[in-house]
Amino acid sequence: MSDSSSGESEARRGRRRRRPARMGLWLILSLLLLAAAGQAAYLAVNSRDMAAMPVMQATAWQLLVASAACLAASALLESWRGLAWQACWFPLFGSVLLATCLRFVLQGWGQGRLGVAQASFILLLEPVWTALLAAWWYGSGFSL
Repeated sequence: MSDSSSGESEARRGRRRRRPARMGLWLILSLLLLAAAGQAAYLAVNSRDMAAMPVMQATAWQLLVASAACLAASALLESWRGLAWQACWFPLFGSVLLATCLRFVLQGWGQGRLGVAQASFILLLEPVWTALLAAWWYGSGFSL
């Protein structure tokens, strides 16, 4: 009798162990759905705003808000001691001006001239183009 009761209790423990995994899966799926809804809202609002205001003004506001949020998060979560600022000014400014500002200006200019569906499709392909350009730049390929 005790063998069957221990088997039942092990089965119950097994079921209990699976529940947190299911809850974790639901949490991940919920967060992904929330991120997709946020991206859709961003595209709808950004396409409308880019058509209504000058591209440089809209880009400046976007970059100002994003940089303030990232600076606040960095100040709270990272340690800033011992940084070699003199060695990183040129790469930092090159990255900020070329990779960030120019990309946001071109993206905003394009979004202002396209509908939401076309703009979302182009932005969906952004990581693909990034990977292809990086592979071309570094002379490497993709492997399966």
